[in-house]
Amino acid sequence: MLSSAAMNLRTLLALFALPLCALAFGCSHGAPAPTAADEAAPEVGTVVEGDKLVRTFDLNGDGKPDDWRFYRLVADPQAPAKTIERQERREMDTNFDGKPDIITWFDEDGARIKESLDLDFDGQPDVVALYEHGVLVRKETWQRHGKTPDGIAYYEGGKKVRVERDATGHGRVDTWEYYENGKLSRVGTDVDGDGLVDRWFKAKDEDDDEKPAAKKPAASK
Repeated sequence: MLSSAAMNLRTLLALFALPLCALAFGCSHGAPAPTAADEAAPEVGTVVEGDKLVRTFDLNGDGKPDDWRFYRLVADPQAPAKTIERQERREMDTNFDGKPDIITWFDEDGARIKESLDLDFDGQPDVVALYEHGVLVRKETWQRHGKTPDGIAYYEGGKKVRVERDATGHGRVDTWEYYENGKLSRVGTDVDGDGLVDRWFKAKDEDDDEKPAAKKPAASK
């Protein structure tokens, strides 16, 4: 028998067909678009307040809302006398405890600008992804839920180019990973806590001994 936590995670992955690599730093995309089953879920409520509209949907058929979609009512650019719905945010409850686990924000063109995932259902985000024009540019992991992320991955053109990690939990970056063509190329570590790389490791030659590095800013390549 699976534990309730394992079943909840399986439910989350099934709902979004989300690759495990996307939960951390392994892939260049965030959670994919909801499935056809999600979009076909019955609507259970609609609330309008001024130019704000909220539609709620029932994903598991228990009669309770699990999917909240937030819209702003704006003039239709093609027909200014008409009003259209522009989605600004979507919240989804994937373990059906009444609280959202995945929150997605959209820009005026409907492209994602931010996505927050609570993977262990404790009410705190574990992964936060940031997008520009719908393309992933930054992904943060928050395993310790401190004041700063435990790791930040940076992407260019949809490919991961650098990851900065706080491996020791001291609130500062101490490990830098650099990627070429999406593959790990080298890793730098800060041994004495001064914020600078002390040692470099070549990822493509695992048999190489660790090589001391001259002190230089971590951001330089």
